[in-house]
Amino acid sequence: MRGEWATIRIGVAVSPLESNSGDGYIVRDYGGQTLIVVADGLGHGLRAFEAVDTLRKLIELAPVMPLPDLLLWCHKQMRQTRGAAVAALLLDRAGRTVTYSGIGNIAFWHIITRVGVITSKRMVSGILGYREVAPTAITFSYVEGDRLLLHTDGVQGNLRAHLEIWHHPPERTALDVIDLFSTGQDDALALVVRLGRGDPQVLEQVCTAKPTE
Repeated sequence: MRGEWATIRIGVAVSPLESNSGDGYIVRDYGGQTLIVVADGLGHGLRAFEAVDTLRKLIELAPVMPLPDLLLWCHKQMRQTRGAAVAALLLDRAGRTVTYSGIGNIAFWHIITRVGVITSKRMVSGILGYREVAPTAITFSYVEGDRLLLHTDGVQGNLRAHLEIWHHPPERTALDVIDLFSTGQDDALALVVRLGRGDPQVLEQVCTAKPTE
């Protein structure tokens, strides 16, 4: 089982309302550390997509810096966009720690699968690129095999009611989250991380949005 957890495995499921999803993610590896960012552009459609695409380009070019500094730097560069809710994680494989920072309503969950405990982590309110923001950062330790979940507000529901999904591979769990909890009224994105020691592997699935009622 420990060999299975040697690689950080990242599963992503996206359910767009339109051809250009306003929800997106970025993964960058720095050799021992992995940066994961999930963003939800304000509203949906083309302008929401443009805000998230601007953020993606900024993250890809940004030098290494503490997460609050990174978010503030992106905030200043995104003033001409609609803005976005953003959550950022930095995984330190050697230290087995997760540092997180975020602005807005991206949900963040830590699932300790070996004991079935699910805890939620709070982000700072605001909109990156629009209103003044004051991001902070918090660090906690992890054990190999723990899961992390980030999801946008197109996902709503009681995640604790379906503990069985956390024992699936991350890409399957991400699909389960979308299938069980997507509202069908907004773009939806679920990103699941199975924590380990090795270089990250990313698997993405694009789902069909639920029809609106």
